[in-house]
Amino acid sequence: MDFLQQAPPSVQDLLRAGEPFIPFSEYSVQDITHLSEDETTKWVEAKLRDGKPFVIRGFSRLKEWDRSVLNNERLGSLSSSAAIPVRNCHTGRDAKMRLQDLLSQTEYARTGNVREFLYAKDLQCPQEWIKALDAFLPSAMRHLGSLDLFRTLPKEIAPEVLMAYVGTRKSSSGFHRCFSGTVALNLLVESEGAGPGSICFGTDKHSQAVYDTYMERLGKSPHTDWTDVSTTQLKSANFPIYITHQQPGDLVIFPSATAHQIWNISPMVTKVVWNVMHSSSLVSFFDYIQPFYQRYCHADTGRVPLIPLHALIRGSLGTEDEALLLDVFLKLLDDEAIETDSVPPMKTVDTQGAVVECNFCGLTIWNRHLHCEQCGDFDLCLTCFISGRSCKHVADYTWAELIPRAYCMEVIQSTRNRLRGRLLSRIKNPKQKSLGALAAAAADARKQPMMERLCHLCRDSHPAWKGVACTQCSAFFCFRGLHRHFDVDLIPFLRNTDPWVCPKCSHFCNCRCCHFPLPYSSKDKPVRSRIKSIDPRGRIMGFTDNVFDQKRGKRASMATHSASLPPEVPSRVHKRARTQVSDEEAELPRQQEDYSTFPNRGMIQSQSTEDTIHTNARPYVMSSRSIGPKGQLRISDLVEEHSPAEAEPSFQAPFRHATPLLSLTPGDGASRRPTNEPSVPATTDEASISFLERKLEELRRYADELLDLSLVDSHAKVQEKISQLQGQIEERKRRKAEALFDSLDRDFPELATVAREEARRRGL
Repeated sequence: MDFLQQAPPSVQDLLRAGEPFIPFSEYSVQDITHLSEDETTKWVEAKLRDGKPFVIRGFSRLKEWDRSVLNNERLGSLSSSAAIPVRNCHTGRDAKMRLQDLLSQTEYARTGNVREFLYAKDLQCPQEWIKALDAFLPSAMRHLGSLDLFRTLPKEIAPEVLMAYVGTRKSSSGFHRCFSGTVALNLLVESEGAGPGSICFGTDKHSQAVYDTYMERLGKSPHTDWTDVSTTQLKSANFPIYITHQQPGDLVIFPSATAHQIWNISPMVTKVVWNVMHSSSLVSFFDYIQPFYQRYCHADTGRVPLIPLHALIRGSLGTEDEALLLDVFLKLLDDEAIETDSVPPMKTVDTQGAVVECNFCGLTIWNRHLHCEQCGDFDLCLTCFISGRSCKHVADYTWAELIPRAYCMEVIQSTRNRLRGRLLSRIKNPKQKSLGALAAAAADARKQPMMERLCHLCRDSHPAWKGVACTQCSAFFCFRGLHRHFDVDLIPFLRNTDPWVCPKCSHFCNCRCCHFPLPYSSKDKPVRSRIKSIDPRGRIMGFTDNVFDQKRGKRASMATHSASLPPEVPSRVHKRARTQVSDEEAELPRQQEDYSTFPNRGMIQSQSTEDTIHTNARPYVMSSRSIGPKGQLRISDLVEEHSPAEAEPSFQAPFRHATPLLSLTPGDGASRRPTNEPSVPATTDEASISFLERKLEELRRYADELLDLSLVDSHAKVQEKISQLQGQIEERKRRKAEALFDSLDRDFPELATVAREEARRRGL
């Protein structure tokens, strides 16, 4: 980033360079001081709905601005004296530092020795500062003000979004969107030295899709990453980049879901930053942001799905906002409807004020969801369940709801009575299936006897509920292959009620067996880090998760279901050899049975000539000893207890070159090596600790590889051994520490007291 290496750029120079740089819309505080409260609210709302960033200058010139409170010295005295994490924006690392020590950097600013790149973010804003802000800010711009829907949430679950920021020269907040599509407000309180304190960059709401593509070309996520983008890089943007400087008393406002970047250019900058959940933010969240958060397991810290119901119950909203919230709430309620003749049993859960979150994607669950009876406290939102995600108990989910449907209808009727005909005219969407209907079909499919089908794309066998069959030729396509090769977005695809015609019948299939003149060319998908569940028990990835680096789906599906069924059932046969044969040549005898995963989306006909179906009474079981003839991966050698007489040759992983893994038992006191290797003498505790830590690292590597293979049972056993080994290491560290303290106490008693106190703080 050129900002970190060179002198800060000039806003005027960037604007003179022309596109894509254009100036912020600028207003003076005097433009709104003469307006009434309602007029100010309408003025702010008009700017927010316009979707372009703007700045209001001159708040520090108001008589209500209390300079005796809003200053660095007062902030330091009101804040805790404990050390806080301070980010070094140049190295990307955090250092522990007291806020008072960071603020004292201003003493050196006059001599030019101020440290650069330091940024203390998300500091708790003192109550005295909050009162000082409320004294001059209009209600429409305040935290929990007239436009902030966060005020409708109970205090105990509302997010804390009013923070103080302190940064030195060349500190920065990279391009990012604020959480949950909220409106961002940034007030510069104090800046050391003459001239502007910061440079602000922003985008508008009309450039969201283009901005997303631009950031993905840089290898970054447009929703979750904070990316420092240099002016050189910004010059290549094909969308407007708004730019302005910020001085003390300037309030910069970024509308819902717009991206922005801040560079601090004065020796010391102090700001107050807060977020507002405007009604436009609510629409952006459900339509645009929530699908991304769910797909990549990014937790929703704003508790947004809870807002519509709480806001309608509270009822203290303007007519337009209340009508909009009612429309949003009706859509949420309709989307969880099951829409079948036989509604599954529904358990009502009393949360006692607690918030229920999806244990896989982290989304706040507002009502209906799937609950794992085996885990007891593992919940899935409807989208994750439909997408194939779960804990290891794939078929042990039951329905649960937080709010009875009858009560929801009462809230709707009460709101309609208040609005008295001023309802929004609801646009009727084309007929599509609700998430509730899809989840009910998925739950039924998971409980059906196992039946596998051969995928036309990957030529691998999958459980029938992990794919869809063509309504014309009955060819089977797994969901993973459709997403990877044909850019199919799973949830909209399953919602569609029209009969599905496969790529082969449409003459654009790009598999290795079809040779159409115009095969489909899939889009380049950005490389992202592996999707991981918020809760580590979420071990089963979804159909379209990690499509470029996960292992063979066949092994994953077998390991998935072995967790819930008795282990004595024989393992499934190995997959047939891959050969270049036609679909007709690949046909094998199969049982005549109809099966449907999703109505009109996954119907599999008994007359199919496309693939091989395997049916077993209890099919999802695989012995942990038989992975395949080539790999010779015997997990039992790693994690099962053996007597010395039963010891077998050490295991060599086919996927990583490593030293043989030790068999560790809690009662050994030391590690036991295979019988064909010399023992390692444990001469000292220090040697034992180092030895065990090396073995712990080896075990963790194997655990990662097992999880990649979706061998969840074996992974769980290795994790147990890891826990046991960690306990042995901690015990040896305690013994070593006690021996050291006894020696210190004998020779240097005063040092022993200090050392014991530090060890106690560190948990030794």
